[in-house]
Amino acid sequence: MSNENASELAGLQGRTFRANWVADVLPIFSNTAQKVALWNPAGNTKIAKLKRISFTFKDTTGAAGGLVLGLVRQAGAAVATGGNISAFTDGTLDTDIFNGRAGDPVAPTCRFTPTAATVVAPTLLQHLGLNQLVLTAADATNGQWKTNIEFDGDLWLPPNNAIVIGGSIALLSKLGGTIVWEEQVDG
Repeated sequence: MSNENASELAGLQGRTFRANWVADVLPIFSNTAQKVALWNPAGNTKIAKLKRISFTFKDTTGAAGGLVLGLVRQAGAAVATGGNISAFTDGTLDTDIFNGRAGDPVAPTCRFTPTAATVVAPTLLQHLGLNQLVLTAADATNGQWKTNIEFDGDLWLPPNNAIVIGGSIALLSKLGGTIVWEEQVDG
């Protein structure tokens, strides 16, 4: 089965999910206070295949830098005081998180926060190749652009790990976005 057909099948089976966050300043990836994270809890029987991340610039003055993914290893099965994830505000199905079959009530087994997570300092997993120079709010009127980062099956999130989306530095720009992933039986 081709990758395209496998992806379509996952969507038809309700195993593809998308989650959104409203425009806000994303912290540097190594910060312990994160705003956007995807967590595959320990003990989950599913592995998450990252498909795409899309960004939307809103406003504010931005510093020169790029967007990256940070990795939190040994993320655990639940929020735990002293654990690698000690706070996590879950998104809500059909508000922040959506099944690929729009309106389908099946929720993902991975957890997503569009607002807040307290984690041990993540390590750099991947540069996303999206960079900005010093940017002012007025620069947002200088044109439109498409910003999708496609993963093409080369990034998987196994259980007991989490990824955060942040800046290589404190970018200061307000960015909203969507992350899309597919869940498959691990093994």
